This record gives sequence, C-alpha cells and structure tokens, in this order.
Amino acid sequence: MDEIFEDDTVDKPKEVIVNEPEEVIVAKPIKEKKVKKKRVVTEATKKRLRAQLKKGRETALANRKRKLAEKKKLKKQPKVVKEKEEPIIEKKEEEPTPPKIKEEPKPVVERPVIKSPPIAIPPPLPYQTTFRRTKSKW
Repeated sequence: MDEIFEDDTVDKPKEVIVNEPEEVIVAKPIKEKKVKKKRVVTEATKKRLRAQLKKGRETALANRKRKLAEKKKLKKQPKVVKEKEEPIIEKKEEEPTPPKIKEEPKPVVERPVIKSPPIAIPPPLPYQTTFRRTKSKW
C-alpha cells in the first residue's frame, strides 16, 4: 500500500520567505464627542410642567367623553328626513309671440361633377427599392 500512495517523505519544495516592505497606516486621531450640558430644571419649573401635563390629560379625557356621549345621542335619535321646500316662483306674464312661419327648404341644385385626369406615377428611381421589408443589419 505504501507503494501506491505517496509518502510524506517525498521532497516538497521549500517555501521561500520574502521580506516585503509593509505599508505604514497612519491612524487619524478620533475626535471625542462634545458632552452636552444637562438642562437644569428647577423645582418650580417641574411643578409648573406637571400641572400643565395634568391639565392636558384632564382636558383630553373630557373631550373623549363628550364625543362619545354625542355619538350615543345621535344613535338613539331617529333620523328625520326633511322634505325640500321648493321656492315659489312667480311667473310673469309674457307677451305672446307671433307664430313662426315655416320657411320652405331651398331646392337642391345639382352641379356637374368635373373629373380630373388621373395623375401619372413616375417610374422608381434607380436607388429606390421595392416596398418589401428587409431585415436590418443591426
């Protein structure tokens, strides 16, 4: 079996190590983020903001309840369909117009038809081809 497969003892080509000059990468200095100053909130401001928030929530709740009550009220009431009132239009007396006299139609005059001689079609020019479609080369 050793004869069929190659052994590890077979001479392998030696790896050649080549010293290549390495590229020097200059790292840019990382800028530090500026620290934002925290907003100073005094106790008086906190009280005022809490009061505004409480008032806004109460108002929103009241509005929601009011709208819900209006919807329920509309559902309970039967729909009343109003009949459209037609405006009263007074007709003014108009002067009677005289009856129109029917005009007799004009007689049709037959005019002689003038026939022109047919137009002669010129023979095709040498560079013109027939009207067959040809495949484009492109």
